[in-house]
Amino acid sequence: MKLFIALKDNNGMDSIVDERFGRANYFAVYDLDKDELVEIFENSWKNQEHGVGIKTSTIAIEKGCDVAIGAKPGPKAEEVLRSGKMDFFEIKGISLKQSVEEYKKFKGD
Repeated sequence: MKLFIALKDNNGMDSIVDERFGRANYFAVYDLDKDELVEIFENSWKNQEHGVGIKTSTIAIEKGCDVAIGAKPGPKAEEVLRSGKMDFFEIKGISLKQSVEEYKKFKGD
């Protein structure tokens, strides 16, 4: 299972989960099965005028993620996530490491 996490900064597992979803500065992909950070990449589309949440959701699906973590996405972005069979876990303001641990607790792992 892979997590797609919206981040404020790029500080590895100490990165902070952003208060925004589509306009977050960075995104992480975390593989829960391997218990490892796969990648952190910059959000190059965050300043586009429209459609950033939809683009973000589409990329999360393309990367094979199962769950998006961050602030609640807008209605169109949420629709795209649902169409890709992705769940959403709303959390923000804590580290990437803490968000993974919180999700594990939530899922009962």
